Order: sequence, then structure tokens, then C-alpha cells
Amino acid sequence: MRDSSDVMSDQEVCLFYRLDQSDRITAIGGAWDRMAQENGGDRLCGDSVVGRPLYDFISGDISKMFVRTVIEGVRVLQRPRTVPYRCDSPGLRRYMEMSIKCEPGGGLLLEHRQVRTEATGRRFDFRVGRQPLRQMVVRCSHCNAVKFEGRWGEPEALLPVASTTDVPVIYGVCPNCMDLVRRI
Repeated sequence: MRDSSDVMSDQEVCLFYRLDQSDRITAIGGAWDRMAQENGGDRLCGDSVVGRPLYDFISGDISKMFVRTVIEGVRVLQRPRTVPYRCDSPGLRRYMEMSIKCEPGGGLLLEHRQVRTEATGRRFDFRVGRQPLRQMVVRCSHCNAVKFEGRWGEPEALLPVASTTDVPVIYGVCPNCMDLVRRI
């Protein structure tokens, strides 16, 4: 169900969605479809996500726990919160922010805004890996840093030049972003 009541204009909000008290998506809007199509998510267009749990669309148990903790912090404290994050695409860093606001009945409104973009030095195509764990790179689902050979940092700084296409990853949360949750 598309819903535009009580949200900012599409020029200010990149996209938004509403969650019920069980964290099921009840409405989508803004540039949802455009963002899905531009990033290979055609199956996420329209109302195909409405009625489904938010966590169906998050890869990795640690990433799911991270998002759940941020969301529950807003509910418990009954205070809105804005959290910076990255939503990169191959060759482009997208600096974003997510604002979470309480709604009547225990629901939440989540608005996502693009703050700025910048080109990366190299293009990476990250894919959820099917290889043995030791052959995969860990990628932070919040800031998009990668863990390679025991160190966290930007992909261009850590990954070998040969690993630009189809980089197998598992998603987690880096120590810096984990500290963000601890400060809630």
C-alpha cells in the first residue's frame, strides 16, 4: 500500500517505509521503485514488499540484530533518531541518513535521505558469497567497510586490484558501527 501522508516531499526524502509493531512493512513511498530498479532490485518494486518482515531484506544475522537494536531503541525511548549510513553501488559511495519516528500503535516511520555521493577509485560488485567462509570478505552492512586480512577499511584501500567484480561477501557490522549501537 503506497502512502504519502505525514512525510516530507520526494525532493527531501529519498524513500520511506512504515513498519507495524511487529516490524512488518505496511507502506512504501518516495523513490522506492526508482531506487530498486537502479540497483538491480526489480523484484522489490511496487507493493511486493508490503506485508513482509523488514528482516527478510537484510543479509546476515549480525546485520539483522544491528537494525533491530536501533529500531527497538527508538520504540523503547519513544524518541526519534537519525542514523548516518552508506548505501553504495558499484563505483559510487552514497552517504545516507535514516530517520526513525514513532507512530501511533507501536509503528514506525523510516525515512531515508541521500546526503551526498562521491565516485570511488575502483568499481566493486559485491555478492553474497556461496564459498567457504575463509574465502569471503566481511562487509559492514552499515558503513560498507570491508574486513580483509584482519583489517577493516575502504575496499579500494584493502582489496587487491584483481578483486573488483563479483567479490564474495558475508555481511556483518564493523567495530566502529557496533559502537554506534552501544551509544543508543
